[in-house]
Amino acid sequence: AGASFRGYMEGDVTISYTHMGGYSAYIRVVTDGKTEESVKLELKQGSDTAVIASVEKGYHEISIYKTSEPGNSIIRLHSVSFSGNIDLSPEKGSLNIEFIGDSITCGAGILTNESSPKDEVYERAGDAYLSFAALTARMLNADANIVAASGWGVVQGGDNPAANIPSIYDFTNGMWNNQEKWDFAAHKQDVVVISLGTNDYQLASERREEFLSGVREFIKHVRELNPDAYIIWTYGQISKEYSKDLAKLTADMGDAKLSYLEMPANGSAGWGHPDRAHHEQYAKLLAQEISRLAGTEIKR
Repeated sequence: AGASFRGYMEGDVTISYTHMGGYSAYIRVVTDGKTEESVKLELKQGSDTAVIASVEKGYHEISIYKTSEPGNSIIRLHSVSFSGNIDLSPEKGSLNIEFIGDSITCGAGILTNESSPKDEVYERAGDAYLSFAALTARMLNADANIVAASGWGVVQGGDNPAANIPSIYDFTNGMWNNQEKWDFAAHKQDVVVISLGTNDYQLASERREEFLSGVREFIKHVRELNPDAYIIWTYGQISKEYSKDLAKLTADMGDAKLSYLEMPANGSAGWGHPDRAHHEQYAKLLAQEISRLAGTEIKR
């Protein structure tokens, strides 16, 4: 989730919000597109206000991104306040890209070098803004929509058999309220990147075909809801169990705008997840593939 606004402003920029339960939530604030100077802030439970930036008098753009997962915390942003005049027309990206995934897409563990840190630092050590998904979007000047949750799979999750992304994909807030359907027609995607399969490891032996059937059905469903998009299935960042199967399955489906992209494996960050350098590598590989398919230039 995120929001951007521009305008003439001076002094403190403040948000009013309600933390609606779960662990502490984290946001990143980017001022004037300076991603390397972004600030990460913790938002604790309850209703409150927070100063997210302080700017000199002039024209500025402020972007707010929630970097922690919706399954563990949810924030309702009520208002933004500053002294000045707002410009209600932020620039749109050149592409719309949707990323569907698990903890890798969420950037889990990316901010720690401990392979097994304590569970209570999970939210603090993860950062979706630094994940390959967000990096790819920035490299391509794209607007990103991210549907991802740690531990979830195509058919079942690593610890929870009911934790499958297809069950929540159609909904605006599927992890908390499977009532309001997402309007796919109003949010058309140019590219959909699916990065799932790592958490379906328990199906690898006796139930392998069940996993592959789930992959086929989910691709068909994503295609139905995104009829004109390029669909790229990425895999291999942690496990290589299904690499050959996924490469063959996507090739055999007869969809000219469906492809498979194998990623290098790495587990040197928190909880055996890829580190920051590998997320950057994934983003470069993915941006090159999307650029090839969609004819979009990569920002240098």
